[in-house]
Amino acid sequence: MLPTARAVIEAMREDPLTVTLQVSLAVYALPWEELATFFQQLALEGKMHYEVLFRAVQGLEKISSRNDINELIHLEEILAPSDDEKLRCIALAALITQSKVQGWNDELKQRLYAFRNDPSPMVAEKAQFTLLFDT
Repeated sequence: MLPTARAVIEAMREDPLTVTLQVSLAVYALPWEELATFFQQLALEGKMHYEVLFRAVQGLEKISSRNDINELIHLEEILAPSDDEKLRCIALAALITQSKVQGWNDELKQRLYAFRNDPSPMVAEKAQFTLLFDT
């Protein structure tokens, strides 16, 4: 179904009112590296408004049924060093989802601590209180 999902997302790209729908479909269908590129493109095009960000984060935090969920680290690794705080917020959501699947091991905790030092309050605040609420 991946080719169909790609075709639907591509068909919707012309309509700026479908970006949140595109994100919802992309989170469930695209391979993680392709999803990272998709998010980077939205940010580059100025389409990563807060409703889109919310949908991306919400989708990632609720998706644990994908058969490639253990490879979610690729999305995080690509987006975490971004200059865009919204992309870093999505990377943090990917980290949180990984913790739900495998628990907070030392490696995941170290990456969470890095997000706690993020220059963006939006990212740092969520990271600061993640362990408090998600353990």
